[in-house]
Parts: sequence; structure tokens; C-alpha cells
Amino acid sequence: RSHEIFEPYPEERMRKVTDTFANILFVPTEYSAKNVKHKKNVIVTGNTNIDSLIFALNKIKNRKKSKENYLIAKTHRQENIKNKERLTNFVNIITKTKHKVHFILTGNTKKQLEKFNLLSKIKKSKNIKIFSELSYLDFIKEYRDTAAILTDGGGETEEATYLKKPCLVYRHKTERQEAEIEGVAVRISSDYKKALKLIDDA
Repeated sequence: RSHEIFEPYPEERMRKVTDTFANILFVPTEYSAKNVKHKKNVIVTGNTNIDSLIFALNKIKNRKKSKENYLIAKTHRQENIKNKERLTNFVNIITKTKHKVHFILTGNTKKQLEKFNLLSKIKKSKNIKIFSELSYLDFIKEYRDTAAILTDGGGETEEATYLKKPCLVYRHKTERQEAEIEGVAVRISSDYKKALKLIDDA
């Protein structure tokens, strides 16, 4: 739970609606079980996203590790990509950082970047390499080999926690507090100057 109905939207609302009708709730961690302690039938199962990650890591264990030092960047949340200011700040972060950036560009994000005339700025940056489509195993290899992660994705935040990769969470609220408790993730909201300082000082 992020405990903020519009962060992320509509997922946070749908989680609470689903809880209302569910008889049994399966949660990934003991920490998350506390959010639904009002329910009698709560079962801690572990995290299927991490199960998939471990499976993928075993599949790619013989692939050569990249020697390149890079930051992975990805944004796709509606509250970020449909807000011009927040999306512009994200673009400022990845175009102004001194680090090399592997930018994973999803279809819905590309549309919004084009709508706000921001995609050309990314393409002009010599430090940014754009990945438009990746298989799951290639995606996990990118995460395995990266120095750090900048994302608004919950799944990527979980993966960063398991991989012990520094993770800058581009959100005002997160429902993956476990990553913050572990000291892996730091929320940076949309202040790109503060985010740049965090990234470039790392």
C-alpha cells in the first residue's frame, strides 16, 4: 500500500476495492501483511516477481557481464508520463546526468514524450542509449549488469532490492516500502536537481 489513492492511480484504489470482496488475501511479505491485518485470512506467500527474477538469473548466468558502467532509466506510471512537468523533469535527469544511461522506452511513454516534444531531446543526448523492446531475459540482464536504477516501476524496485542495486524511485509515494527499509531505494519525487545530485554524487 502507498496509502495515497492517486499514487499510483488507479492501482491503489483497485487494491482496496479488491480487498473488500476477497475472502483470502495472499501477500508477498510480513511487512505487507500488516496493511491488511483487518482480514482474518491473510497468507504470506513470498514474491512471485522475485521467483521469476531468480529463474531468469539462472537462465542468463553464462552470459558475459557488461563492462560498461551505466544507469538504467525507465518511467511508465500514468501520474508521471501524463504530467508534462514531471515527465520533463525525468527527461532533465537522464539528459543532464554525467553517467551513461540505458533508457528503456515503453510505447505509452514514447507517445507522451512525442506529445510534449521531449523525445528529440533524449535522442540528441550522446550519453543515452534507447531500448524500445527487450525480451524478459535481456531485460533482466540489463538490470543484473547496471550500476544503479532510476524507475517508477514497483517491479523494478523489488528487483533492485533483491539484486542490491541502488534504486532511485521517481515517485511521490511507493507501495514497496520494503526497498526503503532495506536501504536500497530512495524516493526522489520530481525535483530533478536533487535527483541529479543524488545520482552524480553516487
